Amino acid sequence: IPTVARSGGHSYEGYSLGGQDCSLVISLVNFNNITIDTISQTAVIGTGITLERLYYKVHEHVFAFPGGTCPTVGVGGLMLGGMGFLSHRFGMSADNILDAQIVLANGTIVYNAKKYPELLW
Repeated sequence: IPTVARSGGHSYEGYSLGGQDCSLVISLVNFNNITIDTISQTAVIGTGITLERLYYKVHEHVFAFPGGTCPTVGVGGLMLGGMGFLSHRFGMSADNILDAQIVLANGTIVYNAKKYPELLW
């Protein structure tokens, strides 16, 4: 069964729905938490949060986020590419990832960019 993880669901080609009939879609929309540390100026962001909600949350703390321009895009999809108005100054969103909790194909959950540098290069 073709399987796809769906963050925000923004895809003109229908890839967020599997791209073909009989696909299994794993929705990540409930992974939408964000915790902002104003001291370290970092944030822990869930992959299911949309840019609209993310922008409002970072603005509450007088920060900015170099994301895309479409508010319905989920952060999980954004990290695969996408450019926005702040990209020229701060790089792409993926350039600013410090660490990530990642589920490998075998189901193992890893959380350490230093121990698994090949995952965040």
